[in-house]
Amino acid sequence: MSGESSDARRHYKRRHLAYFMKVYDDQTGERLGHLVNITHNGVMLVSTDEIQPDLTIRLRIMLPDEIGDTDALVLEGTSVWSGVDYDPSKFITGFSVAETKGTDTAVIDQIIERYGFVE
Repeated sequence: MSGESSDARRHYKRRHLAYFMKVYDDQTGERLGHLVNITHNGVMLVSTDEIQPDLTIRLRIMLPDEIGDTDALVLEGTSVWSGVDYDPSKFITGFSVAETKGTDTAVIDQIIERYGFVE
């Protein structure tokens, strides 16, 4: 990726290095997709199926070993929008998340720093 802008490198890192950060519905165990962005107020994920707006889900985000002392981050999220991703066979969905506190905030900070997500 030499010669690429820092924005392009950051985009590549988010889309490919974070690809293994799978997101599940914590109550049903159904895989929803994978994480492509996270802030203290929201989560964005890419999935093979469209997620309907106004759906409240406990999102279980599986974490790599180097993030936090737990294997997953669980956040209550409400789907705000969904649309076709860069890859037309996939969908991207944004979730609003209630305010995070304590350990969740620290874990989100680590993810943002490590993967270059933008607050």
